[in-house]
Amino acid sequence: MKNYAFETSCFSKISFMFLLVTLLIGTTLQSDAQTLYRAVMAADLDLVQEPLSELVVEAANEVKCEGRYLIKDGQLDEIYNLKFVLPSVQLNVQSTNSNLGGKKVTFEQTQVMVLPMMGMVHVVGFLTIGGVSNTSSFLLKFKVNSDQSISFNGEKSVKLLEYFPAVSHEMMDEVQLNIDFVLKNAKNNTGFVTAD
Repeated sequence: MKNYAFETSCFSKISFMFLLVTLLIGTTLQSDAQTLYRAVMAADLDLVQEPLSELVVEAANEVKCEGRYLIKDGQLDEIYNLKFVLPSVQLNVQSTNSNLGGKKVTFEQTQVMVLPMMGMVHVVGFLTIGGVSNTSSFLLKFKVNSDQSISFNGEKSVKLLEYFPAVSHEMMDEVQLNIDFVLKNAKNNTGFVTAD
């Protein structure tokens, strides 16, 4: 019985010391604070037609984009609340189907997976075209620039029948979204940036 009491007392002291050291180390280490980044520029997001369609698309460089991201050890670690809006995308269709003109395109992130070794992000969220939302995902390449801004680019095929059921099958099936924008650190940069 004497050995049992000694062992439990010794175990309690060692456990208490381990807990105390862990708490001390945990409170003294500095963690990287998350910094808010906002896009001061979100450039070309344009629609490109699929084979032999009569769809002509113009996109203004006035894409509004915002998001927060965390850079750790010079690499993109996390992205939060990525949103982009094309307020003035004009779908000019040279056919009798004119219900595609002037549709606004927006995207709002719900999930993200950053693949730093591949230089890619897989972003899942709601893609809205002309007021109709569907869950969609984008696989975007990224590059961390020297000023800690991040350049993104990628492509996404969108089936128009998911957004416009009245579109005839003969006219067009898909459009290609070509995405190219830059999220800049608002603390290091001013608000004026030109399109890439």
